[in-house]
Amino acid sequence: MKYWKQGFYDEPQEGSIEITEGYYQKLLAGQSAGLEILESKKGYPILVEPQYSLEDVIKIKYLKYKYLTNQNVSTLLNYQVEVCG
Repeated sequence: MKYWKQGFYDEPQEGSIEITEGYYQKLLAGQSAGLEILESKKGYPILVEPQYSLEDVIKIKYLKYKYLTNQNVSTLLNYQVEVCG
């Protein structure tokens, strides 16, 4: 068994909630997939989609744009080298 009190513990903590090993593994898998572990109103750990601010969304979109632009330029340069020798 694992225990939750705004984080995971192997041993009971004062005010902690006991969770099964299976649920613990599910939470970790969700976190690895990009979800966040937050606490429900009743104090249980739950998985939620991350909430981004407008500033975060703009940064993410810009970084994706830069990445795709660099990929396209790189592909074009590789093609040019292959064709032109």
